[in-house]
This record gives sequence, C-alpha cells and structure tokens, in this order.
Amino acid sequence: MLLRSLFSQILMDWLVMVKIQKRLVKKRYYGKAEYKYPVYSLTIPKQYHKIIQAFLDEDLQANVEHNTNTLTITLTPTK
Repeated sequence: MLLRSLFSQILMDWLVMVKIQKRLVKKRYYGKAEYKYPVYSLTIPKQYHKIIQAFLDEDLQANVEHNTNTLTITLTPTK
C-alpha cells in the first residue's frame, strides 16, 4: 500500500493538470456592427515559469498534433 501511494505521488508530480479555456471576444466596428470570435488560452503551471522566461517576447511557431486522447502542442522560436 505504501509503495502504491508513493508511486501515485510520483506520477502526480510528473503529470500536471491543465485546462484549455475559451472566451468570447466582442469587437465593435464604427459603433454599429458587432463581431464576435472565440479566443482559446492555456494556463502554464507555476513549476514551468522559469523555463518559459527565456521565450518571453519572442515569436513562437505553434504545431498542434492530435492523437487518440492526446493533444501535443509544440512551440518553437522562429528565427
């Protein structure tokens, strides 16, 4: 039982829960027409903030792959 709880703790430290968030942005054109579009965002967990600091204010190319129950997002700097 102790080994099982230790393994689950190690697994939980390795796996990080992240939620994809969606919000609806509204823009008005010349005060008359209203345009709505969705914006998706992903919150980066605190444990990765130091890693991300090197990529702030850089243009990143996004590559998204979808496999069975897996979403892989790869960000690479453009040069």
